[in-house]
Amino acid sequence: MQTKLRESTLKDYESILTVSVLPLIGEVKLKDIRPEHIDQLTHMLRKREGIKAKTLSPRRMNIILIRVRQVLDLAHERGYIEKNPH
Repeated sequence: MQTKLRESTLKDYESILTVSVLPLIGEVKLKDIRPEHIDQLTHMLRKREGIKAKTLSPRRMNIILIRVRQVLDLAHERGYIEKNPH
């Protein structure tokens, strides 16, 4: 995917990952991720509370959530989780 994104977009996504996604679900074992975690992530991305970065556009937030869903789909396909909690 990195080859399809501009460097600035990739850096922006990496920042969102390290600031928003990983603090919320980064320590949760894959098999323990529940729909509530995804709901919390969605809320955090929407509000970006406590983050000095700009708020996310609905399009960017949707892209991030799609990527999370794709990762969980892949984990399900490979048998790491029984179903996708997204």
